Amino acid sequence: MTQNGTTSAGWARVFGSDFRQRWSGDVSPGLDASFKGYQIGHDLYVWQQDSGQTQRVGLFVAHNRLDGKVKGFADGFSDYRTGHLKLQGESLGAYWTLTTPNGGYVDAVAMGTRLDGRSRSVRGIGVDTEGHVMSLSVETGYPLPLSQRWVAEPQLQIIYQRVDLQDQDDGIAHLGFDSQAYTTGRIGVRFKGHYQVSSVPIEPYLRANLWHTKDGHDTLTFDHAEQIRTAHRSTTGSIGAGMVATLSSNASLHWSADYLGDLGEHGAEGVNTSLGFRLVW
Repeated sequence: MTQNGTTSAGWARVFGSDFRQRWSGDVSPGLDASFKGYQIGHDLYVWQQDSGQTQRVGLFVAHNRLDGKVKGFADGFSDYRTGHLKLQGESLGAYWTLTTPNGGYVDAVAMGTRLDGRSRSVRGIGVDTEGHVMSLSVETGYPLPLSQRWVAEPQLQIIYQRVDLQDQDDGIAHLGFDSQAYTTGRIGVRFKGHYQVSSVPIEPYLRANLWHTKDGHDTLTFDHAEQIRTAHRSTTGSIGAGMVATLSSNASLHWSADYLGDLGEHGAEGVNTSLGFRLVW
């Protein structure tokens, strides 16, 4: 991949998280859930410039599943269990990545997801959950040398998501769903090392991030009249660690684990893990 042309580089990763999330709003809803899935992708084309910069574009597919307990203000009690949610998504995405000789990068991703699932209340009333999500992300980072083996890499990221859920009827009322766009920003730093273990290049890293989702809200409307709103705004922090092992010129393995905690009033927390593999054939 040292010249322009099509490539034969494929990659895959599995990921999972267990989290607890609370939102502000009319009924202060919450979700205790697990989220798991996988992605499989392939580089389609690579451009390598005389300056040493490399650009690559590719496609990927993904499958993910969410399973959780829904809580909120109900029957006069806060944080009261109100039901259960199961949701799965099938995604198709495209990416463009620019890397520089000194390790800087810009990464852009566009992804569409089809949602399918079911939610059920503790009273046994259920509705199907169907819809679509459009996600856009742009991320950049640039390494700053700290020592012969370690660099500090400041990072910035902007994520835009639009969720469109179909209206439903649970046999008691018509349910209308309306969601404003989610816009989330991330600022962080990754400390990355470079070592050799039994002739295998190893890159351990530590990272810390601050996430902020700006104002916006979701609205649930009953019978075109009564509305319940949930606010998007939140601020969270995360810390984590990971490692990349270059097994050969054709294969690399990476893993990561992060803890996320709320920095506001929503009480969110969670643990995310990821395991990935990249293969050139």
